[in-house]
Amino acid sequence: MFAQRIPNPNNFVARKLSALKSFFIFTGFIYYFISKIDKDAIELKHLNESLKEKVEIETAQRIEKEILLQEVHHRVKNNLHIILSMIQLQQNEDNPREQSNLLIDLENRINAIAKSYEMLVNNNDLQNIVMKAYLEELLEDIHSSFSYTDYDVEFLTDIDATLPLKEAVYIGLITNEIITNSYKYAFPNNKGKLYISLIQTKNSYLLIIEDDGIGFTPKKNISSLGQKLIHTLVTEQLNGVLELNSKNQTKYSIQFTLP
Repeated sequence: MFAQRIPNPNNFVARKLSALKSFFIFTGFIYYFISKIDKDAIELKHLNESLKEKVEIETAQRIEKEILLQEVHHRVKNNLHIILSMIQLQQNEDNPREQSNLLIDLENRINAIAKSYEMLVNNNDLQNIVMKAYLEELLEDIHSSFSYTDYDVEFLTDIDATLPLKEAVYIGLITNEIITNSYKYAFPNNKGKLYISLIQTKNSYLLIIEDDGIGFTPKKNISSLGQKLIHTLVTEQLNGVLELNSKNQTKYSIQFTLP
């Protein structure tokens, strides 16, 4: 016969104590992790509230800055229009033809600048100008300035570019000078065609302005204010390259790149 083994009560108590100890250790870890999660959740909530407050402050500051910038653009536009009105009043006087032409040139140059600010004020973007609308309106204004003569000039445009304000003004002034010269000298019979193209490829731009007029012989030394202005704006302000072909007709090709 086999003898029956009697469990040692000390071993039973030891196992129970060991299990109880493990339970308390496990419970302690659970409590620690739950406490840490709660603490992290509170910190995250505070962080979110702080970020939300910061975003609200920055948004309010940005809106205020945009409102102030729009007001500045609006005032500049109005001041330029006041100057234009004064020039137009002077034009209405009985002036010699040469003086009238000088006033028209001055008016068109100021209008090229004023038109850019007008585009900014009328659009939501306070920093960039859609060049198609800007240049096409500018061409209409130039044509209107020569209304004292019966011009029959057809415009062909291919414009797909957006520029910051400063560079847009430069292009507007360049376009104004070239188109004005075409009206004055390219069409002996006051009839012709003008082609204007401005294409953007990433940060590179190509402006082409061409007429089908009689052309001209460019002088080695740039003497006229208009030609000086074109050359200075292209080479010094836009850091661009200017090519001129004026043998049988006049074609300006201007390339530049923005940072």
